[in-house]
Amino acid sequence: MLKKMVIILVLILSFPIEAFSIETINIEIFNVDNGSVIINTCSNVSIQNQVKTYLKKITGVYAKLNPVPDDGYMIKIPLEYPLEIKNQWVHSFVDEVVIILPKGESPYLLIFDNKDNPLFFTFKGNINKLLESLNFDISSNKDIFIN
Repeated sequence: MLKKMVIILVLILSFPIEAFSIETINIEIFNVDNGSVIINTCSNVSIQNQVKTYLKKITGVYAKLNPVPDDGYMIKIPLEYPLEIKNQWVHSFVDEVVIILPKGESPYLLIFDNKDNPLFFTFKGNINKLLESLNFDISSNKDIFIN
């Protein structure tokens, strides 16, 4: 009996804990108009993969003088593991991405480099998939362009 319990305990403890660790990563959706976080939710593998795809498909530097919008939304997504970004604009490890959804403009990314400098980039990708994964509907806000 004791032998069976030890075997069961070893099997349970050897089960990969990584499968559960991603669920403790909190995503925040910030409403720029209100100046407050309107949604806190947990990340999942789908969201993590979508964000990694956006980072790999950076198309350029976002060049506005004031990149923080006056209205719209910002989605802060911590990554489960730091991801190395290496392109013509940046070579850094990224552990958090902020997707900015301004009214009247296409979405763009905010990342912080190894020295915590903010960097803003345009990217290619379908933001609708991410919004569906987050159960976040901005269809009532028709001024935000969706790629």
